[in-house]
Amino acid sequence: MVIENAPLGITAAKRAGLYCVAVTGMLEPEKIEHADLVLENHAALFKYLKGLIPK
Repeated sequence: MVIENAPLGITAAKRAGLYCVAVTGMLEPEKIEHADLVLENHAALFKYLKGLIPK
């Protein structure tokens, strides 16, 4: 899994066959729409990652 906030990083991750989570930040959503999952901010990213931890 790759976490990215740059269009070129997302493209590189997808070309490498990796699952890509993008955080929008200051970018327009269409610039990162080819990520597997798009989150609106770092708080959402933290919540997503925390949800991956088995309880």
